[in-house]
Amino acid sequence: MENFGELIRQRLKELNMTQSKLAYKLGVSKSQISHYISGHNEVPFQNVAKICKILNLNLNKLYGIYDGSMNDDEMRMVELMRYLNEANRQELADYMNYLLYKQREKNDFHQNKK
Repeated sequence: MENFGELIRQRLKELNMTQSKLAYKLGVSKSQISHYISGHNEVPFQNVAKICKILNLNLNKLYGIYDGSMNDDEMRMVELMRYLNEANRQELADYMNYLLYKQREKNDFHQNKK
């Protein structure tokens, strides 16, 4: 995602599409697209998803998610996680592992009860 602006630039060139046309389809100004490409403005996640759709880019690949089965809640979690520092991301990962452990324990308990 660090080079998303460059990816947009390359894809526009491949598709022979102008920044103005992308801006129109995205519902933002041409200058906003220019800022995305130059890296002056961070692209909001909802616009990342729309840009990927318009430019036929694989959003899951951009985020390192290859199964393509993410729902809206999962995508929102990815978006929020991007704003956490490393220590908080680790704390979140630890908590998620704890929740998975509890879930497995609960499922095992119910399986053994049958």
